[in-house]
Amino acid sequence: MEEDREEREPLPENPQQNDIPEENLQNNMNTEENVIYTPPPSSPYIPVPVSYNMPPSNSDVNTYATPVSNNNSNQSSSSGGETNSLWYDISVFSWIALLWTTYNYFRNEGFPGLFIPAGANLSLPLAITSVIGTIGFIIYFKNTTLNKNQSIINGMLGEMSKYHSIAFILVSCLFLTLDSATKKGTFIMGLILSLLACGLLGFIYYQTDFSGEWYEMITLKKGVYSCLISLTWYMLFYSISGIGASKEGDNDDFYKGAGVAFSILIGLGNLAFAFFFKDLLVAVINLLIYIEMAKYFYLVKDYIPNKADGALDIIMVLVSGGIIFYLFFKERENLYRS
Repeated sequence: MEEDREEREPLPENPQQNDIPEENLQNNMNTEENVIYTPPPSSPYIPVPVSYNMPPSNSDVNTYATPVSNNNSNQSSSSGGETNSLWYDISVFSWIALLWTTYNYFRNEGFPGLFIPAGANLSLPLAITSVIGTIGFIIYFKNTTLNKNQSIINGMLGEMSKYHSIAFILVSCLFLTLDSATKKGTFIMGLILSLLACGLLGFIYYQTDFSGEWYEMITLKKGVYSCLISLTWYMLFYSISGIGASKEGDNDDFYKGAGVAFSILIGLGNLAFAFFFKDLLVAVINLLIYIEMAKYFYLVKDYIPNKADGALDIIMVLVSGGIIFYLFFKERENLYRS
């Protein structure tokens, strides 16, 4: 009878659960959880498990997200400029050459030796350019050699901005060429150099981007770059005037057309650039150029067939002053931005 009673006893529904101790079951659950939710060290992201309702902790996310961000930052910094490159050595050389030729041109500059439409004595604009360029070079050398300011290094020695050294060398050659120029061939060379230098400076200006203090901005990108852009734009038309003035024969027709046209085009180009890029120094150098152009006009007005040149120069002086007033009082915050 006892054997029959044992045969009739119902069996448990899940015998496997009764065979596994509760302690071992808890250990297995912990082990399974660790296997599912612990990402491998080389994983660049945190996988989200489907069978687990709670998200991974913040500490886990930070632990595995940090190496990825470090790799990105290393890649971005390595793609910028470097001070141990050949381009940095060329850059330092070009700065020194630019400062020397600017000072030399400023020291020797006077009124043109022959009558040239839109002629001017550039002593004052060149003096300001020389001072700003000297301060800019000191700041540039300090932040690239001594302090290792990565923002300025990447901004000035980036993929395209590193070619500012070529632009500086072109400007240096331009200053040497137009220093006391009187022959047609010299003015033709000045036209080529001014065209290349002005175009490259404008391109480098647009490509250069860095963050810094206000004095760093107004002595580097919106400092020496701005002065040189304004001067080379003027020298482009000055060279054309020199080519026409050095021709033999009657040049009255050329003087009439070039004097009026260049008095307009020089100012429009510089002031449009200053207004669009919120660049105060371009407008300031343009103002000084037109003051000197007006002085030159009234010095040689007896030899000028068209008397409208002087009036246009004075108008451009007033317009330049208006642009300077607008930029300084209405766009002051943008003057120090790259």
